[in-house]
Amino acid sequence: MIFTFLKDIFIDVTYLETNGLRFGITMPFHPWEEILKCAKMSEKYNFDSIWMADHIVGMGLKRLDALEAYSTLASLAMITKKVRLGTSVTNIQTRHPAILAQTISTLDHISKGRVITAIGSGEAMSIVPFGIPWDKPVSRMDEAIRLMIKLWTEKKVDFDGEFFKLKGAFIDPKPIQKPYPPVWIAANSPRTMNMTAKLADGWLPLVRKNYENDLKNILKVRKQVRKNSALERGILLYSVVAENDDKARRILELPAKVFSLFDVNGLDQPGLKISHNFSFQKFSYSQKMITQIIEYAQEHVSFEMIEQRYIWGSPASCIEKLEKWIKSGVNYFVIVAFVSEKYREAQYKFWGNHILPYMREQYT
Repeated sequence: MIFTFLKDIFIDVTYLETNGLRFGITMPFHPWEEILKCAKMSEKYNFDSIWMADHIVGMGLKRLDALEAYSTLASLAMITKKVRLGTSVTNIQTRHPAILAQTISTLDHISKGRVITAIGSGEAMSIVPFGIPWDKPVSRMDEAIRLMIKLWTEKKVDFDGEFFKLKGAFIDPKPIQKPYPPVWIAANSPRTMNMTAKLADGWLPLVRKNYENDLKNILKVRKQVRKNSALERGILLYSVVAENDDKARRILELPAKVFSLFDVNGLDQPGLKISHNFSFQKFSYSQKMITQIIEYAQEHVSFEMIEQRYIWGSPASCIEKLEKWIKSGVNYFVIVAFVSEKYREAQYKFWGNHILPYMREQYT
């Protein structure tokens, strides 16, 4: 028993030392000028990667604008030099995997090998209003990822799947990264976590209470099927940093309450009964619906129910929260600055001047 425990610690520490502790940050959905500014700041303040949400419809309380992810990242590849370029996450339902494989390969060439693709099974806001088929989303995602890998690594592909059928298909040029650009999976269910273990180069879930146990299960399966293949242990975290905890809470509280309703299972309140579930798998954005969600959140959700789900407070408070996730096994943080435009530059400064230097000194 003691040996097993020490072995688990040794594996975790060795992985962190080998691959380092990394931090990415998501770009805003719009407008282009603000995205461009944020991309430049990400390099100035030494983030490892920048990420674009791949949504047809944006997510916000006032505006729902969204620029297309891959064309935006291609443009950002031309004005950045170091940061990797990721999607958080690509909705596999909205593109044929051959088109997506070519798109990713193209971006890999434009960026000189800096692409990371995180893939998810989709969300209602980018599917339902547009009449896009959404049958068997997890099975479709599994098949699509396998097909993309074939197109990236084989000269000719014959594929007879449940959803996709190709004969003599190929894409050229192949990606710069070998054997292919890293594929992460936004796995939040047992089935997609099993898929992550077998297929993915990284795991990028939303906040999970059981992250440590879920990671152990993923690694157990992975050891059986991929042996020594490393797995990036990511997490997507929403954050507000300020001079002190009180100010950070004032900025965070309302949007955090609203966002929590998309995943009521994550609310830290035993026995809590929420009569509505505005799940990403069910919910289509509209201003009317946003108004209803705000009213419901203000009435039913307290900050105490949700505060553990966010990285918030002074830089010292945020560091303390990050360290808890590191102990759970995270080695790659993808941060969403959960603020309006007027607070955004301050977030980069807090991270770049205070949090990142400390974390890298301690853990890298």
